[in-house]
Amino acid sequence: MLGGKVSDLLEEHGERISRLKSSIDLPDGGITPDGIELDDVFFLRYVLSNKDKEDEKILEKIQFNLDYRMETDSPQSTWLMSLGKEMRSIHGSTYYPVGSPTNHHPLEAAISEHLFSAYTGDLRDGEPVSVVRVGISDLNTLISEHGKDAVTDFLVYEKEKVFRTCDARTRESGSIVKAVTVMDLSDLNPFGKRFSRDFITKCIAKSSSIASKLYPQMQVYTVVINASGSASMLYGLITSVMPKSSADKFIKCGVKGATESNNGALCPFLDMYDGLSAVPAFLGGTGEMPEGLLPPSERDGRVPMSKIKIKARSKRMIKIHIDEAGTEVKFESKVDGHHVIVSAEVISPTRENFNMQFNMPPTQLRDTNDLVSVTWTIPETGNLVVTFDNSFSKLTSKTVWYRITPTPPSANESKVVNYGFAGNLLSWEPTEANYNPFSGITSYSPCSIL
Repeated sequence: MLGGKVSDLLEEHGERISRLKSSIDLPDGGITPDGIELDDVFFLRYVLSNKDKEDEKILEKIQFNLDYRMETDSPQSTWLMSLGKEMRSIHGSTYYPVGSPTNHHPLEAAISEHLFSAYTGDLRDGEPVSVVRVGISDLNTLISEHGKDAVTDFLVYEKEKVFRTCDARTRESGSIVKAVTVMDLSDLNPFGKRFSRDFITKCIAKSSSIASKLYPQMQVYTVVINASGSASMLYGLITSVMPKSSADKFIKCGVKGATESNNGALCPFLDMYDGLSAVPAFLGGTGEMPEGLLPPSERDGRVPMSKIKIKARSKRMIKIHIDEAGTEVKFESKVDGHHVIVSAEVISPTRENFNMQFNMPPTQLRDTNDLVSVTWTIPETGNLVVTFDNSFSKLTSKTVWYRITPTPPSANESKVVNYGFAGNLLSWEPTEANYNPFSGITSYSPCSIL
């Protein structure tokens, strides 16, 4: 258990709790309009988080909480009341089923298109685990479309849902239940178009300050993973803008190989608290993958996109065998950082000298927020070769995501092919003799022609 026994803690701090309760005006019935119980357990959380603070400082935070929940014309009043109403009508308490879809926040569906986060499971003693994939989230579009204030409000809403679960489980178990958040920085590019510094310095900073006053003793750890290279810069930035009480709970995971090998048993924390089932496979666990952690292009049961890294002055080629003439192939791709040149051709063994029966000329695939999608009809059988060309770049490597879905005329449904990991991914790297970054390329066409 990551928290202490409530009965022991109430006995230890009972005198101070009574003093605090008598020093502040509480709403009638000792419950807020949105259903939060203002009893000894509520005050206990503040005492435990502020042991070295004077009573006046603790009362300021409690008053902030009450004012926040009592405002009737504030942005948060709508979702606070909606949460409270549902919990009282369905559960008869403040309990919130954190793993269930709710849409109590008016922007929940829209924000989930760009910010990928979700509850994933529980540790041994009921501690809820949430994951946020900061690295692949489109933070720039998130801020541009909704604004910093709305995003900040949503981040507080996410914490409110977790708090209600922790509070209910604390009362049910008799021990303080706290939450764990996993922050995944994989594929983060602080210089790419998806990144927004304002998300860190404005939205996270302000929401963390609010949460430190609303939800004491809620978070036990925020575990940051894949914080290597340029992503390590973000780790330092996040902890620098947060309240010290929040920043102190950040842990930078130093275990190597857990996510790369999909072996969560390498993580001593997950092993100690029986947490393998609390995280999905991409983190090395055995839990299910919530849709909220997937980009929109991979939701509704769609197969995840494959990812490849293309070094400077090199190409990567995917070869796919087309068994039936008239096969439709849907090609989807995006690049993170600058651009690459993509081309496609079919080499048919049924023609003399393996003539090309289909050809898409070299086309520039730009770093945009949109997924590029095109459907080709392949006239004959043969090998479809898709080439991602980064040979023109002398220093910069590129990360490309792609998904190829061939549908032959005889098929009833499409079959997504992950050729990037099936042995048909070819590499080309230049030598002094063959290096010509523009060989065979007559023009760079905009992505819109795809």
